[in-house]
This record gives sequence, C-alpha cells and structure tokens, in this order.
Amino acid sequence: VLFGFMIFTGGFDALRRENERFVLIFEENLYGLKKGSRVTLSGVQIGRVERFYLGQSGIKAPVPVLVEIDRKLVSQHMVNDPGGLFDEEGHFNPEMVPRIRGRLETESYVTGILYVNLEYDAQLPPHKSSESHKYPEIATRVSGLKEFTDSLDPQHLGRQINKLLATANTRLDELDVAVIRDSFRDI
Repeated sequence: VLFGFMIFTGGFDALRRENERFVLIFEENLYGLKKGSRVTLSGVQIGRVERFYLGQSGIKAPVPVLVEIDRKLVSQHMVNDPGGLFDEEGHFNPEMVPRIRGRLETESYVTGILYVNLEYDAQLPPHKSSESHKYPEIATRVSGLKEFTDSLDPQHLGRQINKLLATANTRLDELDVAVIRDSFRDI
C-alpha cells in the first residue's frame, strides 16, 4: 500500500530529477504540440515536452517550451564516446549543446500533431549559452511547414489562379460543340 501511495503521489520524483531539462523558444504557432509530445534527436525519441511558459506580452510573443531529456531513453541508444554528444551518464556534453538546434516537426499532416526534433551540427556557429526560466536554452530553427507557408505569396498565387481561369474560359469558348458532337456520332 505504501509503495502504491508513493507512486500515486509522485514520491519517486527524485529519480526524474536526474533527467536534463532545456528550454526551447519558438517564434511560431505551437498548435499541435502538447504536454507529453515526443522529443527526438535525429528522429530517435529521447524525451518529452514537459511544459509551456505562456503569458509574455506582445501579439506574436515567443513561446518558451520546457523539454525533459530522459536519461533512460538516452542510455538505451547512446554510444560511449569520450568526445561524443553524451557523457557516460546520459547527459549532453556541455560543449555540444551550443551546436544543437530544436525544430518543430509534423508527425502527421492529417492530424496536425507536432513534436520537437533536436539535431546536432558541428558546422553550425555556436548558440550563445543562456538560461531561460532557470534552465539552459537550446536554440531553435524555423519548422519546414512555416518555411513553406512563409514562401507562399498569396497575391502571386491569386494572379496565377486568375490567369488559369481566364485561359480555361477562353478555351471553353473556342470549343465548337456541334463539330465535336458530329465527330463522335461519325465514329
């Protein structure tokens, strides 16, 4: 009963405190990202979204997101390499964090479910190390969907659609229905 009570009340939080937490600040709409969403490293799950920090002023205020990196998940997949991304305990090497970028990815375009994918790139300039909401910050990149939607020019698309409709109407007017009917009848 005592064991069940401790699990129910969260008495084993001390085990979770060994996990690392980072804040990622996204400048885009987070609709589809929820508490508990996956956090991956190059597509392999290593954690989850823990919380959102809402309430900053401004119409398009950035949204800080707290992610938890689960040491057990990392330990299952990591390679012991002294100069690698992780230390032997499953924590990120502090020298590597400035070259990690987080990005929102779409799990499904149908459902709109999002998750956070982290990637390490040694070629990236290091992100200035800072803390946000008492946790180290990981820099973010714009999501692929946002890049695509930002590249769309609604005025240009509207002009193209108008040209298409005008051309289609001209071609329909040029059709001689009587000739086509007679041709089918002869065949």
